Amino acid sequence: MGLPSSEQHTVSRLTIPDRRYLFKELIHDPRIFIVLGLLHLRGRNSLAKKILENPDWIKLEQHLNTFNSPELQQLEQCAALGITKAKDLGKIFVLMLQGKLLSPDLVKKFAEPTVTGGLDAVIGAPMPKGYGFMYERHPVKAGKWLYGHPGYGGTTVMLCPDSEIVVAYVSNGLKTGMGELTRTYRHLRNAVFESAAVAASSVKEI
Repeated sequence: MGLPSSEQHTVSRLTIPDRRYLFKELIHDPRIFIVLGLLHLRGRNSLAKKILENPDWIKLEQHLNTFNSPELQQLEQCAALGITKAKDLGKIFVLMLQGKLLSPDLVKKFAEPTVTGGLDAVIGAPMPKGYGFMYERHPVKAGKWLYGHPGYGGTTVMLCPDSEIVVAYVSNGLKTGMGELTRTYRHLRNAVFESAAVAASSVKEI
């Protein structure tokens, strides 16, 4: 947050998906269409509209993308201007799981969401959350959760406290969906946990 000008040359430019890619995403996961409708078909006074339009100098549209501006990237604005690599993003959460950033007792509390019902005030859809994190159902272990946070365009970090696995996905090619609705992230996440399950099963058999 607050990119030094000396590091500007290391940053990839964000690209916005064209209509063909959007159509491709919708075919693979029609739920994206529902989310787009919930976000963009709301009244002008809705919370979602206000967030999309404020501040007016941050724009991420087909014809105008201010996120590639070096001046904007230098702002210390943690809600939308974090710049990182997947390796470094994952490392932060590994340190947290190891109790090097937060106390182990506090980290244990994050395993379950505190809110599982109702609709999110912005998205207008159910979104399990708690302690500042978003939650996803574990793709392999029934009844278990992953927690972390999705970002705009598909960037996502999620972790499993039981197996101490962190999945961090970062892309400068923005996707239409986010979190589980990002096909590339979802495939990566599922492959990681399916592989871990196979490895654990092999160890038990030995």
